[in-house]
Amino acid sequence: MSSETSGLLKREKVKITGRQQLGDVAPGVTPSVRPRAGIVEQNDQNMIIEVVCHCGEKIYLHCTYAESTGQLAG
Repeated sequence: MSSETSGLLKREKVKITGRQQLGDVAPGVTPSVRPRAGIVEQNDQNMIIEVVCHCGEKIYLHCTYAESTGQLAG
């Protein structure tokens, strides 16, 4: 996928393999950074998404596209 190409994934085309609650900061904890998420890398085969917690911890989600349909495989 070129850097100038974009698209929209329909809900029925995405396979969810897990869930995580993103909520408020625990009482008495001062957040060190603002929680955020963004695409780090994207190409025809996969996408890497970086999620940054309010505590500063980073989590990387590696999403792989299904070969025949363009759906995310998880």
